[in-house]
Amino acid sequence: MPTENQSNTALAPRPGKEFWDKLNALPRYMFLLKPSDAGIQKLEDRAGNWIDVHEAQKVVDQAQDRIGELQEAYVAAGERGHVLREEREALQQRLTSADERLDKADDDFALLSLEAGQRIDDLEELLNEARRSVDYHAGMQREDGGDRLYGLLARISAALKPEKVERCDEIPGTSGMRLNMLANQGE
Repeated sequence: MPTENQSNTALAPRPGKEFWDKLNALPRYMFLLKPSDAGIQKLEDRAGNWIDVHEAQKVVDQAQDRIGELQEAYVAAGERGHVLREEREALQQRLTSADERLDKADDDFALLSLEAGQRIDDLEELLNEARRSVDYHAGMQREDGGDRLYGLLARISAALKPEKVERCDEIPGTSGMRLNMLANQGE
């Protein structure tokens, strides 16, 4: 017989073995024949092999209640896990969709940049052709030397390749007056 069953001192409950310890703490009995052959005598003895079935049933009922609580918690955790998995899958789908839109926007931007670069190259070629034509005609006509046309060509050239892009701190859809007013108040 295990030594747990033979202890007569009250042990502190052990985690995970609370109900086993409660069963072992129940009083143990042995049965003897009475000397006068008049029946059976019930004696409490820590070495006895018998316990009261009603007391044992109380401990088993407590254990069963605890098992039920744990099963309910397990089912609830499983349901919560299912909800979390569905939420994660929905978020993953949204992320994938956003990635796809971003990739498409990136591809579209690259295509537009390529097209814009090609258009700028075409315009610069036309501008050079116009400059050669102005050189030719200004030289033949000897008017103002083509200063007015050369000025126009210079402005077109500057518009195609600005040296510095000016930063605009205006709020989109406003004239910038409110920002200027607030900036002036801070001075």
